Amino acid sequence: MDLDTVAAYYRGKGYVVRDGVRVASPSGSEHKVPLLAEGPLGSLVIFFGDFGGVDGPEMGGARKVAREIGATPVLAADTFSNQDRQVAARLGVVLLDTAAL
Repeated sequence: MDLDTVAAYYRGKGYVVRDGVRVASPSGSEHKVPLLAEGPLGSLVIFFGDFGGVDGPEMGGARKVAREIGATPVLAADTFSNQDRQVAARLGVVLLDTAAL
């Protein structure tokens, strides 16, 4: 799944989307995020799975960054396994795949 497709999806839902954004957390840490979407349901920090998909540590990292900046973590990839979906549900990470578009 590519950045432009995901950005267009969230723009269509009323979000203002910026790519390659550097966001400072209240603690002073700065994070570079692939996509930041701000809109009707607050801020979303969107990360992308690589060709090998996503895994628990990747979801945990997305969750940590999102918490630090006060946003909801989203992981975008072509597909997710059932195990990915279970881990994401436990961690509070939103998954966006091609079926959702």
